[in-house]
Amino acid sequence: MSHTLSIVRAQPGSPGMGTFALAAALCRMAGATEPGEPGPPLPLHTPSAEAPAVDKSRFTLWNPTPREHLREMNALYDSPWTVDAGYFQLETYAVSWAHNHSTAWGADTTTDLWSADAFTLKAGLLNDLDAEVAWTPYSWLRRRDNATGLVVHQQGYDDVVPRFKLNLWGNDGGSTALALLPFVKLPTNQDHLGNNHVEGGLIVPFGVELPGGWWTILINEFHYLHGFYDQDYHPAFANTIYLWHQIDGNLSGFVDFYSWASTQRRVPWWGNVDVGLTYLWSKNVQLDLGVSLGVSDAADDMNPYLGISFRF
Repeated sequence: MSHTLSIVRAQPGSPGMGTFALAAALCRMAGATEPGEPGPPLPLHTPSAEAPAVDKSRFTLWNPTPREHLREMNALYDSPWTVDAGYFQLETYAVSWAHNHSTAWGADTTTDLWSADAFTLKAGLLNDLDAEVAWTPYSWLRRRDNATGLVVHQQGYDDVVPRFKLNLWGNDGGSTALALLPFVKLPTNQDHLGNNHVEGGLIVPFGVELPGGWWTILINEFHYLHGFYDQDYHPAFANTIYLWHQIDGNLSGFVDFYSWASTQRRVPWWGNVDVGLTYLWSKNVQLDLGVSLGVSDAADDMNPYLGISFRF
């Protein structure tokens, strides 16, 4: 699951309502988008250091890459590899459920968030550049204040998050790879599922091949977010470390640790561990099954998810 993008919240002044938990869950599921993007799995196969050198710089969205030169599919996490020029990739969380009991901000709330068909659509523009947009078409949230018994329901679609990914090196081979992913969050949500402010930032994923068939992905993120308690904007920082290894054939496993912290005072940090499996059904179809477990009070206690991704 993707740990990207902005923290989406209700308007400042209501921290006791558990809006931080909603925000983080939506961001992690977004992918893609979030906080969601929603933990993401690592690639089943990464570009091989022994792959033959092929000049793919001439391929574009209108001059597609020949199928024999396509990279291995990498979906549902912020990898440093782009979608091949002339191809599209749809990465979806078919269903995701996040449960959180939090005492952050001195409150005592229980939140359940169901989301369906959260997706990121990617288009390969050049061999080293793709355009992306992430969106969750439907979320249903139930939040209970355990001190007062008040129950709040919200439902609808989420904010839209456009992004670009520029690979700097390692796209088609090598033991390392690096990319830049600038993004912006547009306030398009329904039923106060977001904070109705434009936010943005930069994601920098770095992949490294390790001995014994292991790969690690290190992701550093800078977010520029509207304040929880005021009308100012505040920097926030997120870091992820993934470890991936092939289990058998097309089946692989992953584990990652994600943390998020804001520079705004009194905003609690977010931390979770993700474990799961990814299966390459075919060269252009990937299945993912995983669960995210919170290690901080603000993070979701549990967030199981099922992902399906297609390249076409």
